[in-house]
Amino acid sequence: MGAKKKSSGDGGERETLSFEDAMDEVEGIVEELEGDDVPLEKLLEKYERGTALIQVCQERIAAAQARVEIIASRAGGEKSAEAFDPGQGESGEGEASGGGGEIKLL
Repeated sequence: MGAKKKSSGDGGERETLSFEDAMDEVEGIVEELEGDDVPLEKLLEKYERGTALIQVCQERIAAAQARVEIIASRAGGEKSAEAFDPGQGESGEGEASGGGGEIKLL
């Protein structure tokens, strides 16, 4: 997990918490909740924290998506919705085309 201080409702933390740190903490919470020895009150606290962290992750993803759309429109491209296929490179031939599984944004 990250070195960020964990608090249940700190709005300042919400602004500075990275997507990766939030996901790491969510994964830790899930592992704890899967255990059999979690008291009900602690379970509810962890669940509440987890839902707040998931919301942070969703906000970070939405912000990243908006940035990608801005970058794409600045590059002169017309915005269009296309299905993402991680197996296809720019040539459309899949991984065998020498792309090595890399994703190129620009």
